Amino acid sequence: MAKLPPIRPAGTFSPWSRGEGKKRSTVATSGSVFEWPVRVYWEDTDAGGVVFHGSYVRFFERARSEYLRALGIEQSTLLQARGIVFAIAGMELGFVAPAYLDDALIATCELVRRGAVSLRFEQELRRVEDRMLIARASVRAACLDAADFRPRAMPEGLFGPASS
Repeated sequence: MAKLPPIRPAGTFSPWSRGEGKKRSTVATSGSVFEWPVRVYWEDTDAGGVVFHGSYVRFFERARSEYLRALGIEQSTLLQARGIVFAIAGMELGFVAPAYLDDALIATCELVRRGAVSLRFEQELRRVEDRMLIARASVRAACLDAADFRPRAMPEGLFGPASS
């Protein structure tokens, strides 16, 4: 059984991140990759010990949430102080290889685009032991007004300037 690696300090490179040879940071703005360790539990699998497809969505969600937290962005604070929430507006998943009960995985999260009212994240899930790519996700999150769930402009400075 593979031991789950520690979260890497900012400015370190992970061999299972995209872009081998490039220095990556665990916490940064657009263009850097954040990593979050995930362990596969019984509840994540089907009767055969293979990860159920819906569990991958939860793994990716945890990595995105922890990425925001590492940037100092608490979603509960955004709701209470600014009246905004983020909702998933679209997600494309690609399954490459199965993950199994007790696997140690690394979920990555990279902010690749910041729009006026939305964010686009690219994510990967890899097995720690052999660095095998398990799944990919492309996720679009919308910034919404918490009162009526209509699109709302991203607060200035939250993720830097909007991409064109």
